[in-house]
Amino acid sequence: MLATSSSIYSGMPEIEGTVDVGRGLLAWMAAHKNDGLIIHPGNQEGLKIHVDSDWGGMHSVCGECRSRTGIVIRYNGTPVYWKSALQKVVSTMFIPYPDTSVGQDEIATSSAYGELLAGADATTAALHMCYVAEELGVTIPRPLAIYTDATAAKSFIENTGGASTMKHIGIRSAWVAQVRDRHNFRFDKVAGFANEADTMTKLLEGSECNVYQEGLTYMGESPTEGRA
Repeated sequence: MLATSSSIYSGMPEIEGTVDVGRGLLAWMAAHKNDGLIIHPGNQEGLKIHVDSDWGGMHSVCGECRSRTGIVIRYNGTPVYWKSALQKVVSTMFIPYPDTSVGQDEIATSSAYGELLAGADATTAALHMCYVAEELGVTIPRPLAIYTDATAAKSFIENTGGASTMKHIGIRSAWVAQVRDRHNFRFDKVAGFANEADTMTKLLEGSECNVYQEGLTYMGESPTEGRA
């Protein structure tokens, strides 16, 4: 939860109220300093990856046009990787010509496009975790299941031929080839409320935030709890 709020805070302009936000973050950290990760000894799920995107969600607040990617990766039930970050504006393209080393503008122009870019980020993070595990002698079965609540992005990745508003995407781009690599990945649909990465893309109300946090971490006793 801190990853999302601190990422948003770091990109805020120096306007009235910014200092108050910083103080709020410090107060939250003080209240949750006893929290931690939960290890489940009997869990053998392996890597479990959730990804989500918020399409231009901060535009009404500060004019930010970029979408936000959220990723949560667990290994045997324990969170081992999480990310909340604005999506990259430019990505490299795989074009077999020496004079075309230019980037492709990747500002998401639709919710589905934002979810697709988030999916690409998730595949990169998942591969990284696999490489780390393999260096440690841990075998990770493929394909890796990546859970998303975006039907349109899932259809584009699987190239089902259904109607799509993302016809302008350069399918020769390396990141498109990566998300469509069915040897390494498969994208499974989950309901929005079951997507653990949802809290990594937006600021939620306190009660909603606590639901996600309790599912991901151990919430220790608050410094003010248990006192007379």
